[in-house]
Amino acid sequence: MKWIAAGLPLLAAVVVALGIAVMVVVLGTDRRPSDEALLSILAEHREALTQVAEAVLNRRDGARIDLETRAVDPNDALAATLRSTGIGLAVSDPSLGGVVFPVYAAGISISGAEKGLLYRDPNGAVTPRARWVPDLEDAFAEARRTQPQNEALKIVLLRAVDDRWALVLQTF
Repeated sequence: MKWIAAGLPLLAAVVVALGIAVMVVVLGTDRRPSDEALLSILAEHREALTQVAEAVLNRRDGARIDLETRAVDPNDALAATLRSTGIGLAVSDPSLGGVVFPVYAAGISISGAEKGLLYRDPNGAVTPRARWVPDLEDAFAEARRTQPQNEALKIVLLRAVDDRWALVLQTF
């Protein structure tokens, strides 16, 4: 029993190190869709996404349509509209001043990255820590290059598409 107790801290360290390594690999890969891929999704599904976003905005803050983790009425026309876009989540995010449609997500609840589309509420306010940039991936790469190695990268990057739509990349 003593060898088990002595090995637990080592096992915990290995598990933490493995988790960090997985996060570095996942966040460091090019699996995120390019800005152009997001623009293509928006161009193809703009009408449906706008319809869903407007409906979510008309609900309370924090409203969401989650096709992946919440029970959705199969007869819900709004869920069917969202499903037709190939995107599984639409969520009101007051910190971004609108409705977020995540297209890519990696990580866990306390550390990760998300990239997608943002439908901006004309009355919404964007968090002051957000930076408007001309290209999300270029800005992300620059932020990673300049970040201190012992600190987690926590950023919110936005790229305007038009007066209502933006692309968003955030890490936490």
